[in-house]
Amino acid sequence: EARIVAALRAAGHRIPAVRSTIDAIRRSAHLDDPERSLGQRIEALAQRTLALLEAGADAAALLRERV
Repeated sequence: EARIVAALRAAGHRIPAVRSTIDAIRRSAHLDDPERSLGQRIEALAQRTLALLEAGADAAALLRERV
């Protein structure tokens, strides 16, 4: 668990996200479950990244209109 925490923190994940990932790993009884949990977390991060990029593009467009 310590290695997972260290890797997630080094990658910039905040403590609540790391905590929920570790909790999911602890609850799982099979190796597939932690992998699935991590995969779901990666997917959620990807979706959030896309949403932030889209919001940034919208903000840039608004600023261009005012210049």
